[in-house]
Amino acid sequence: MGDVCGEYVVIDAYHVVRNACVIFNSFIKRIEEGGPGEPGTIITHGFGSLHTHLALRPIGWTVTSSASLDEWVRRYAWPWERLVKADSELATASAVWGAYELMKSGVTLVADMHFNEVKVGEVMEKLGIRSDLSVAIMDGGVFESFEEAVEENKELIRWARGRRAVTARYGPCTPRLLTPEQYGLVVQLAVEDGVGLHTHIAEVPDDELYLLKRYGIGLRDFVSVTGLSTMNAVVAHAIWAFGLIEPSWASIAHSPRSNTALGDGKAPIVKYLADGFVVGLGVDVAPRYDIREEARAAYYLHSLDGLTIENVYAMLTEGSYAGLGLGMGRLVKGEPADLVVWRVGDVGNPISSVLFGNAHPAKIFVGGSLVWDNGPIGISFKEINELIHFAYSVMRKGA
Repeated sequence: MGDVCGEYVVIDAYHVVRNACVIFNSFIKRIEEGGPGEPGTIITHGFGSLHTHLALRPIGWTVTSSASLDEWVRRYAWPWERLVKADSELATASAVWGAYELMKSGVTLVADMHFNEVKVGEVMEKLGIRSDLSVAIMDGGVFESFEEAVEENKELIRWARGRRAVTARYGPCTPRLLTPEQYGLVVQLAVEDGVGLHTHIAEVPDDELYLLKRYGIGLRDFVSVTGLSTMNAVVAHAIWAFGLIEPSWASIAHSPRSNTALGDGKAPIVKYLADGFVVGLGVDVAPRYDIREEARAAYYLHSLDGLTIENVYAMLTEGSYAGLGLGMGRLVKGEPADLVVWRVGDVGNPISSVLFGNAHPAKIFVGGSLVWDNGPIGISFKEINELIHFAYSVMRKGA
């Protein structure tokens, strides 16, 4: 049994207690109020990134290149991804870079979609944080064939079974990189393996236009004919999907920085929340993998529509955890003990102090185990720096 005490304990977006302790083993046992709260200490639930491409961290700066999504993919993403797919050391180094930066911003859960994902899973296990992994399945792109992509995802699912903090699902990339038949086959495989999906839907208006031009169907029909609407799916972006997806099967991963930088559009997040969707935040690919920058971007982008600081905090915690079926994302009895102990200066509003102030994580617990003590425990700073330097050197050669 362990305990951590703080000047403030954030139970959820709307409930904060002062001078309290969280009592836990692998799960939260109780919150004890009236404890010896240390001044300048705030305890929150761990944050989640519901849509992430860890291996793209070394080229995150490229999303500011004023390219459209498809132009950016062809010019920057695919050339880099081919290197990552072919080189397991580069996949490991890139994942360490991204995951380390996420941990520095209080992240305890990452939903990642990319290539060489077994290597990514090994990184996440070493760092001690939770991960939900999928392969970006496409017909072409970085793969020789659709079948090759499917087999890589199947292998990932086999590898992940039974692991403590790693889960896996299928990752049909986008309707523009798979035929409806291929996408439907991936859905059927997910049903057979009892896993969910992680996919990009309606990230750009071209999804609808492409389907109409090539197959004579729109996104609404695509969702139906592929069986997507029968699945438990994390839908990344969903910028143009209002009225096409339903909260009964889709959780939405919102990535405001990449959406804006690539000119994809502004997702109707306040409408999605009003309709009962589970909405989480995801760094996707961004210049920095700081989830609090994603939170601030979401607030600045949607506050005039009615989005509140409390909404944003709930997206970081409840949205990401519930979106992956890993709990409620709240500090309540019976929930996994995924905790962050933040050090701050003077505390005003505790949630604002964490998201907008100079707070930094002093300790991070995942499933009750200490994985961060003013730095990662599972990987040394020396090894992290060497891996980041390696990934950076490869990026510079190809830049």
